[in-house]
Amino acid sequence: MCPPIRIAIIFVVVQLLNGGICFSADTPEAIVAKYHESLYQQKWKKAAAGIEETSLKRLQRLMSRVASDTTDADEQKQFLSVFGEVDSIEAYNRLSPTQAYERMLAGAWTLYSPETKEWWPKTSTQIIGSVPERELTHVVTRTTTHIKDNTVSVVSVATVKKNSDGFLIVTTQEFEKTLQKFRK
Repeated sequence: MCPPIRIAIIFVVVQLLNGGICFSADTPEAIVAKYHESLYQQKWKKAAAGIEETSLKRLQRLMSRVASDTTDADEQKQFLSVFGEVDSIEAYNRLSPTQAYERMLAGAWTLYSPETKEWWPKTSTQIIGSVPERELTHVVTRTTTHIKDNTVSVVSVATVKKNSDGFLIVTTQEFEKTLQKFRK
């Protein structure tokens, strides 16, 4: 079983990336809606395809650092197994950033409880609005699901940036801050 702290890190990263993707849509809001649709339908490859490359590289460096800081060989191997057929940090680092993200989503899914797998596909996202900031647009969403007899609702913000190919999600400096904590 993957240690709880490592599962928590993967879960937090998935939540931090809870935002846009390039689907030939012409608005940041449409991009975010399509990303959520892909995510909750477990279309990992589609979800990974449009995340900005620099953001994916940051995430890959963070996961590589988490694996490197694991001193127990069995624990490290177990953590890396979340990324598919990866048996070493070197093999993980050879993955493209897009492959690493796609595999992380798929691997995290395997760790979810049966209850989570039951409510996950029933999750819906509503676009509340957006706020432009220079070359970025911050899209505010409300994600809602029903777990047993309870409705759970979370408001989050996805930051989207337009480039020559369309809109892509970008991460904040949160990954870099987390990576700095691991370096201390």
